Amino acid sequence: LAALGAPSRAELGASFPDSAARAAVIAREPAKDASLLAKLSWMIGRVVIVRRVAPDAGGVDGVLYKAQLQAGAGDLEDALATLRALPAPARQALRQWTDAATRRVEIDQHIAAVRARAVAALSPQTAAPS
Repeated sequence: LAALGAPSRAELGASFPDSAARAAVIAREPAKDASLLAKLSWMIGRVVIVRRVAPDAGGVDGVLYKAQLQAGAGDLEDALATLRALPAPARQALRQWTDAATRRVEIDQHIAAVRARAVAALSPQTAAPS
């Protein structure tokens, strides 16, 4: 973990919208046998990205919106859990962000464990009542 490092929770929260936009485009990619109109619409959608960002948004947009709120609030653990509901292509598009967020969570967990051990070691031992 130390060799790779990880962006801060704030940096991850700030970078999530761009990653989410790419994932939304990938999630909407039409099937190989889709109509020419569907493929053309998707190609235009790669240039002009429209995402429904509302509490009641469903599907991929709803998942990305919820994860964006969580990441923006620094709650990477819940954001990562929320993103598991995405289809595989969208999850793959978010891979770089999720890898960095996972590293940040792991680093923070290690720091918390070291801190807890240090506090325990420095705390006066209480004798058991006789």
